[in-house]
Amino acid sequence: MKENTFIARYAFEKIKKGMGFFMKIVLVKKKRLLFLCFNILLIIIILACFFLFSNKIIKGKEHDLPFIPTASSYSFSELYQEFRSNNNMILTPEKKNKITNIYEQKEKIAYLTFDDGPTNKCTPEILDILKENHILATFFVIGKRVEQNPEFVKRAYEEGHFIANHTYSHQDQKLYQNRESFFEEILKTDKAISNAIGIENYHSHLFRFPCGSMVNYNVKKKYISYLEEIDYTYLDWNCLNNDGIQKASSATLLQYLKDTSKNKNTLVVLMHDSGDLNLTQNVLQSSIDYLRSKGYTFKNMQDFIF
Repeated sequence: MKENTFIARYAFEKIKKGMGFFMKIVLVKKKRLLFLCFNILLIIIILACFFLFSNKIIKGKEHDLPFIPTASSYSFSELYQEFRSNNNMILTPEKKNKITNIYEQKEKIAYLTFDDGPTNKCTPEILDILKENHILATFFVIGKRVEQNPEFVKRAYEEGHFIANHTYSHQDQKLYQNRESFFEEILKTDKAISNAIGIENYHSHLFRFPCGSMVNYNVKKKYISYLEEIDYTYLDWNCLNNDGIQKASSATLLQYLKDTSKNKNTLVVLMHDSGDLNLTQNVLQSSIDYLRSKGYTFKNMQDFIF
């Protein structure tokens, strides 16, 4: 009996020691686990602080240089819905008739218009010349170029020039795919202008077809009818200096303007401020001087629209 009791006590002591040793192992592992968890938590806190601090720096930089979203970031449906919800359809039949009959005015008025800009090669110089002569003009801008040079559009607008629409890409294959692509090219340009000048939902209501409506009229007449759906009308020209000719001299450009302005009271003058041409600014002052000598005054198209 005593022997059995001794064996039982011996076994109990061994079990007790074994349990103690096991608990020590568990405790050590638990401490290691807690230490590991603490380190992981510390690393997470350090990383969170780092990203938070970095984000504040980035936001500070963005505050100094305001972000201008591109028109391409908007879908057609978003642009069209925005237009429909904000546009007041201001082009009354009277205003449309006034634009259609612009060439029947008896006064000698010259409307200087500049297509395909803005560009840093010639738009600033053209604006300088117009400012020196106290002339307000109309700029038919390309949306993609507006996004590349928003400061020139903003300057033109703030100096009183009228900013009109000349498509986003100036590419026929994109413009004339279908009705939706046609609207998208116009509304994206409006969005680009809005972003550049800092005015929400800007719509000029005045459009110029690339190369005018006269070229491929049978194709374009369908799209002319579409313009009414978005409260737009279009304007061509009846006078030009032909600055689309590469390497033309200033004398050649001026003579072309003289020839195409003969015996006309109202002139809508086509010129360009696109960097690939880079010619108009060289002959602009002499063109203004010539038209003034012939008794013309200068206006832009804003009075027809607003």
